[in-house]
Amino acid sequence: MYKKLLSTSIINAATAGLNFFASFITVKLMSLKIFGEFAIFNSILAFGGLLYAIIPTNYSIFKLQDDNRYKSKLLSFFILSSIAFSIFVFITNITGIVNIDFFTVYFFGISTFFLGYFDIKFQALGKLKQYFIMLFITAILKIIFLVLFYYFKQLNNLTNLLWTVTVSQIMIIIFYLLDDKEDVKFIIKDFKLFKETFLFIRINFSSFTPYYLNTCLKRLRENLIVLLFGKFMSNETIGLFSVFVKISSFVFGLSRTMEAFFMNRENIGKYKETFYQKIIYFAILLQFIFLLVGIGYFKIFINKFFFVEILILSFLVYPHMFFLVARSEMLSKYSNKEVNISEGTNMLIVLIGVLLCYIFKITSIYGMLFTYGFATLGLQLYLITSLKSMKKGNIDI
Repeated sequence: MYKKLLSTSIINAATAGLNFFASFITVKLMSLKIFGEFAIFNSILAFGGLLYAIIPTNYSIFKLQDDNRYKSKLLSFFILSSIAFSIFVFITNITGIVNIDFFTVYFFGISTFFLGYFDIKFQALGKLKQYFIMLFITAILKIIFLVLFYYFKQLNNLTNLLWTVTVSQIMIIIFYLLDDKEDVKFIIKDFKLFKETFLFIRINFSSFTPYYLNTCLKRLRENLIVLLFGKFMSNETIGLFSVFVKISSFVFGLSRTMEAFFMNRENIGKYKETFYQKIIYFAILLQFIFLLVGIGYFKIFINKFFFVEILILSFLVYPHMFFLVARSEMLSKYSNKEVNISEGTNMLIVLIGVLLCYIFKITSIYGMLFTYGFATLGLQLYLITSLKSMKKGNIDI
């Protein structure tokens, strides 16, 4: 187990470092304001990504483990979702929700969300190393295109920034789809598979519905704080908050290998207890990385330390480790109720935090940080305590 986790964790850490560097380049070559605009844009676009969750991701991960023939159906679904995504982009354009041209938004969106197909495929097949290598190459390409666009004086606004990401992601998608060329040919030759996919969704819709609430809540949870605070805080403050989130995402992302590892039933059964025995060591290491990276990143990024703020946020790594395994274990049994309530708990705390900041006219970064910290803690602790309660009561989850 540890050998698998170590190899993938090294690649994942390198990828997170490259993404960190890409964010640094973005702010230095452009501005913190555009970085904030990019965060708000992604928060809006994330709701269009719900089209790719009509067949839920967590369902697909375990379904593909149960039936390898499901892969062609899954690929056809992602193609259909990419077609349907054009409707979402059209609506955001004509309503003025997004003031960026149609093709920029559309290609950025499908190149971002189509990567989810490979996420599902590699997790289900237990090929975590290949998946994280793919993300590593994507991160390198993003940096290359950021530099190229800047060199040719084409890095002046949010639209330019979106295309640097889009081009790199499309290249990766085309390259990795070569491994599935037989499935692609089969889909192209026999359009009946699209009809079969529609029928599959209709027949299994009752099985999907428990996942929909979770997917919507998770998407809201990931973007709600930026969208709501963005209504009365400056883009610079949103951009600064996005840097804090980048640090948290970087450190929590290092544990992504563990989460992905336990999204496999066999691994849960064989290695869960062993992992729990060593979990405190993983947490201590993550906190040390959180402090080191956070303080250093801010010093390089905007020439400030934010030591106290980083220290407080770093303690979230301890419940986070237990949260990862608890969530994976519940999802492996197709159980979503407690996961949904945990997401709802997070959102409720965010709403309370936003309301208090608005009423008392708190427009500094600290209002966002306290809201983010308590909301994340609420999400983690609810699911951890729920799993423990279920086990004590001998409830089959």
